[in-house]
Amino acid sequence: MDETEIKAALAKYRKNIEISGKAMIVFAIWSLAKILLPFILGQQGLKETFGIIDPEDEEYMVLIIITDIVLLAALLLFYARLGGGAILYATGRRDKKGFFVRAVILMIATLAGLPLYFFLPDFYALDETMGDTLFTALLMDLTTILALGDMIYSTIRMEKIRKQYKTE
Repeated sequence: MDETEIKAALAKYRKNIEISGKAMIVFAIWSLAKILLPFILGQQGLKETFGIIDPEDEEYMVLIIITDIVLLAALLLFYARLGGGAILYATGRRDKKGFFVRAVILMIATLAGLPLYFFLPDFYALDETMGDTLFTALLMDLTTILALGDMIYSTIRMEKIRKQYKTE
């Protein structure tokens, strides 16, 4: 590889990492919207959303809601740090590759969760609205896996090129 090809390859992988980082931020926003839209549109109440069916469970409602909000905030922060770290790394403003570890963790977790879409009880007996929602969530998870795979691959290739040709 001559110097021009090296620079072109590095620029390509940098851009891939940056785009994948932006995708993770969009997925964080999507995750938040997916939770909030049923409330905003008046389709669901808190009890339906958090699965509180029994009157006995109502006394734990506040605890359940707080726990879910904390978990959602942690997930959003995870996505945002992953995406932001990837963007900063791709643009050369940060050398740390903490986003890479987060990307691998999220990739493994998302891959591990994929079979649940097909082994849910009564998966094929869902009503049309639930089926559409489940299908959309499946597509989002597959898109997340593709973006993470591209981010991980591009980071590995970029580091190999840097080491092999001792650039930047």
